[in-house]
Amino acid sequence: MSKKFIRKIKKRYILLIVVLACIIYYWITTRIVFIHPPQPLSFDGNSEQLSQTLVVPTLDTPTEPGKNVIWCLSSQLAWDALKDDVIRQPIEVANAEDVTQRLNQAAVSAKDILQESYYARAGYAKDDIYLQIQQDMAQRFPNVNVSDLIKPDAQTAIMAYAYLQAAVKFEIPFLDYYQPLEFLSGGKGTKKTAVEAFGIWIAKSSQRRKILEQIEVLFCEGYGQPKECAIDPSKNTKPYQVILAIVPWQGTLQETIVYTEDKIINASLPDYERDLNDTDKLLIPRIAWKLRHHFSELEGEDKLLNNPGFEGLYIDKAIQDIEFSLDRTGASVASGFFIPVLLAPRYFIFDKPFLVYMKIRSHDKPFFAMWVENAELLYPAKD
Repeated sequence: MSKKFIRKIKKRYILLIVVLACIIYYWITTRIVFIHPPQPLSFDGNSEQLSQTLVVPTLDTPTEPGKNVIWCLSSQLAWDALKDDVIRQPIEVANAEDVTQRLNQAAVSAKDILQESYYARAGYAKDDIYLQIQQDMAQRFPNVNVSDLIKPDAQTAIMAYAYLQAAVKFEIPFLDYYQPLEFLSGGKGTKKTAVEAFGIWIAKSSQRRKILEQIEVLFCEGYGQPKECAIDPSKNTKPYQVILAIVPWQGTLQETIVYTEDKIINASLPDYERDLNDTDKLLIPRIAWKLRHHFSELEGEDKLLNNPGFEGLYIDKAIQDIEFSLDRTGASVASGFFIPVLLAPRYFIFDKPFLVYMKIRSHDKPFFAMWVENAELLYPAKD
């Protein structure tokens, strides 16, 4: 085999490698869909482990700035079921007046989610409400294990339960960002954290135009990186919508949402500014977590019901499970809320002056009586 022939073969191989490299580069830059194995949740546990996150029972619960704030409608659905189906009037709870007033007067309700996306029920333990909830949930949401959250006690007199599940699937999946996004935390000081992200940033991509066309800018103040803005990442999704907004914290989730909605309603953007163009970039942090939260402000033997006919009952627990994700394919939330109402324990401990007397059971006059004022005649305890 001549050297000339060998050089010719080498050139062909080199040319083939270059062509393959060009094809791979073209495919990556025009059809990028980064495929990752299933990612673990960023958090999966009890909310007590989170120092920078608050879970609130109502949208109008005031919170300190500088922390994540989470709310889900399942809390209101369970509360309203207890209020409407059992107590049949605004619920009054001792030592929890502020939070119960906000729950009783909440503007949100079951009207704010489609009927097929939720379940809510309350009733008496003596009427087998737990069995009814299990049967209903098995039909409505067969993949949900109700016993993960509902654990009735022998002293449970009443229980309320709610569950919701909803998702928004983006018309066209976004692209996973190829490098970490530096997220700047709010609150005191400035802390940057590298986080995973998704969005659209590639100039040359066959998907880019389609992805850009699904995004709508709802309001935007300024150019470059706007100080305030809101977008709908997939404007044609129905029945549910996802809104992402960079806005200042307004003290409560409710006020912050009202502030954002007012900005959206009053926005006067021309059509060309509502669309993203070829020079625009969108990057969104990936979110995936699952938590359980106890609303301690509603729990305990001191949280007695003050409603007539329900004296002697107290809210033992107010537990909420929430699972939320936001990634390149869309957003989803699932949440359950459980409220067991127990018969308050009574402690009959004669450790102070007391009366003892004996009589015929059907009579009202005794044949023996003693007032015990001190321990002189009581049996002394052994050392």
